This record gives sequence, C-alpha cells and structure tokens, in this order.
Amino acid sequence: MKQPPEPDDLDRKIDRARKRMDAGRADLLAAINEALGAKRSAIRIGRYARWSPEYIRQIRDGKVGG
Repeated sequence: MKQPPEPDDLDRKIDRARKRMDAGRADLLAAINEALGAKRSAIRIGRYARWSPEYIRQIRDGKVGG
C-alpha cells in the first residue's frame, strides 16, 4: 500500500486553519447554547450567528452540535 506523503508547510497551514475553524465553531455553539439557556429566541440568535432560526432550533433540540 502506498504511504501518504509527509506533510509540508502548506499541509500544516491547512491543518492549523482547520483547528482554528473548529475552535471558533465550538465557541459559537457555546455562545448559542448560553443564549438559548437565557431564553433568547432562535430568530434573535440566528441574526447574530448568521444561521437560520431553524438551524438554531436544531441546536437547541440537540440535533446539531459539536
């Protein structure tokens, strides 16, 4: 079986960017869950998260998460 190539600088750059994106998503989901706990509406949260109210409701209902 052929071995994958050793990671180069560009591969590592992509990996670092992905890790930052994952961390940002985790922070956003935490903030959304905090707002949901404070009984903010899905419409209001969605406006600032730039996600649809339906997606915010899916987060609330535990169908989406991280």
